Amino acid sequence: MLKELSLVVERQAARLSPNGILAQDAAQEGKIKLWSLLQRGIRSRAYLLACTRNCILNFLAHESHEPLPFAFVERADEQHRYQADLVPDPGDPFAEVHARAVLAELPPRVAAAVTKLIHSGEPMTGAERVALARFRRRLKQQPAAV
Repeated sequence: MLKELSLVVERQAARLSPNGILAQDAAQEGKIKLWSLLQRGIRSRAYLLACTRNCILNFLAHESHEPLPFAFVERADEQHRYQADLVPDPGDPFAEVHARAVLAELPPRVAAAVTKLIHSGEPMTGAERVALARFRRRLKQQPAAV
């Protein structure tokens, strides 16, 4: 029964995961859960698959490789506004021009990483990830403007 349901667990993980690497890790967690349930003597196929699905979803929720949410930004006009709120609306031409101006001030790799992260949804290259991490670290080390 373990071999038979392992294939189903792999399909569950592939269907629920945003990418292949997470799918493999999630499938592994699901198989471990399946094995432990079978060791306890549970043989209901529906119950086993529901438990493995929940295990996969829990794994994906906690082990997601998505970027962390943006931190709060204190501004003079509005306090505690998320940085993601500063992303321009598609129909607002001024906001798009402003966003392009801000991106032009960033180093090229950081600008490419931010563009992919926020606008296009494309995966970042390793160099872009490193550049963005270094840029974030430099921003954290700078004293906050008053």
